[in-house]
Amino acid sequence: MTTYLLDTHVLLWASSDPSRLGPSTTRLLTDASVALAVSSISVAEIAIKRAIGRLVMSAPIAALLEPLDAT
Repeated sequence: MTTYLLDTHVLLWASSDPSRLGPSTTRLLTDASVALAVSSISVAEIAIKRAIGRLVMSAPIAALLEPLDAT
């Protein structure tokens, strides 16, 4: 199984505006044979941006990660 580390922007766009993703990225994100991972730094970056008002999200950060949870 191939694992891809998602960039912060890909994570945010996939959850809020999938039209910003290209067709090959969309295929990878929906391919059940591909494992997806997110760096803890991406989570920290999102939390910092929310705290300083540079990012507005209607859902908690954990909601972004739920689709990636394989357990």
